[in-house]
Amino acid sequence: MKSGVMSQLNSGSTTNKYQYNGKELQDDFGLYWYDYGARYYDPMIGRWHTVDPKAESYYSFSPFHFSGNNPMKFLDLNGMNYDWVEKALVEGSWYGMIKLQVQMMRIFKKEINIWGKMFLLALITEMQI
Repeated sequence: MKSGVMSQLNSGSTTNKYQYNGKELQDDFGLYWYDYGARYYDPMIGRWHTVDPKAESYYSFSPFHFSGNNPMKFLDLNGMNYDWVEKALVEGSWYGMIKLQVQMMRIFKKEINIWGKMFLLALITEMQI
């Protein structure tokens, strides 16, 4: 059984509509599709029912592809754009480090050395936080 697929035996009313990948289950008309925002995913067949809105940008892929046909390498949160998993992890860790430095500056009210300030300023400017 594929993940995200509801068993036909237990297909009564669902209390939590945000199940598979945290996406909302659309059980209207008995379809059981997941709403990714840009398009709908059907876990019964493991396919999208709508064309990728950015399909013209990816001529080498099917217009129904997901995450560049490589879900281990790419992340696609809304069914429209995909990005490198590594990039998302790195940017998330940089953001967390910046947030921590800002919190430390607020709590201790002490100056961080000049290299820390330059590093922080460069990252904030780059990410435009």
